[in-house]
Amino acid sequence: GRGGWTSNVYQDASEVSSWYLSGGGGVALEWPFGGGRGSISGGADYRALTYPDEDLKYAEWVFGLAGSYHFSGGFWFRIGAKWERLVDPVQIQDSGLQRRDNFYPYLDLGLQNVGGSKFNLTAGVSMQKYYYHDEDYDTGSREQYRAYIKGSYPVFRESTLVFLRYDYYHTRADSDRINDLDRGGELSFGLEGVIPLGSTQKLTGTLQFGYRNNDYATGSYVDDGVEQQTDDNDSKGIFTVKAMLRYLASARTSLQIMYYRDLDYSTYSNYQVVDRFDLVVTHTLLRDLLLRGGTYLRFSQPDAERDSITEFGVGVGARYILIDNVDLDLSADWLDRQSGEDAYTYSRFIFGLGVTLYFR
Repeated sequence: GRGGWTSNVYQDASEVSSWYLSGGGGVALEWPFGGGRGSISGGADYRALTYPDEDLKYAEWVFGLAGSYHFSGGFWFRIGAKWERLVDPVQIQDSGLQRRDNFYPYLDLGLQNVGGSKFNLTAGVSMQKYYYHDEDYDTGSREQYRAYIKGSYPVFRESTLVFLRYDYYHTRADSDRINDLDRGGELSFGLEGVIPLGSTQKLTGTLQFGYRNNDYATGSYVDDGVEQQTDDNDSKGIFTVKAMLRYLASARTSLQIMYYRDLDYSTYSNYQVVDRFDLVVTHTLLRDLLLRGGTYLRFSQPDAERDSITEFGVGVGARYILIDNVDLDLSADWLDRQSGEDAYTYSRFIFGLGVTLYFR
């Protein structure tokens, strides 16, 4: 359960404030079998929110199920799917409460120690389907497909891998106002696991650098009351970065840094170039008290001469273990979005006090 106050209920330019109450629960499961070679895992989460000042209520759901098996010859596979019913905006071009269903099936295959060497090979396919219930947001409804192949080899001890990876992308948009991504390709390389930093193993994570090029369907004219031409820029290439690093500064303090740069789907043009930087610090002040602080900066530059969006946020929080199966938490977060388009410009402050009960 949780209660608090927000300065922007609808997370849009209206900036309507209200007190809020939320409650929910979740379950997680894991069943190993075959002597630990195989496992089935899954989970479900439910959250309901109420804003009394606005007479507004809605709920969000998440379900997931996955299975995996490792054969004695080094071959393994993992298959699974996740389904979400969301309302709160997530992506940078989202503004306002948007009821939507997301579905993510995937299959990964791998072969360890290929030919008796230390070389590992991984491949996989996945699909992401997004369906927006409100027609005002139907340009966000789409199907995204991805296939990849990845080779890795241990260097700097067995805990550090160098890898080379190729991803292939295809997107089919539901709305005729958005051109399909006919094909996209990204070649990248990097390190994962323990990142060499002197003689210690305090820095872990992933460093990935690459180049991505997308080719889009030819622009066309759409007439649904007003005739408009879709984005006629049919190709875009950029250098990409996907980095997530976690540093153990001490036995009580850790820092996590993330930087992301990629070509993302856009709801009103062929693409958007998105840059995002995150910094999170956690510190165990007392045995039962964990503190956290974080900040992020996210920037979107869409195609087709649309205005950019800049989003900045900061937050602090604390979690206290009241008894073995009960936590108390307190948080305060603020974000600011700026754009040349009024619908995407707003700020939000939210704080809350919550309690979590665990059953084991």
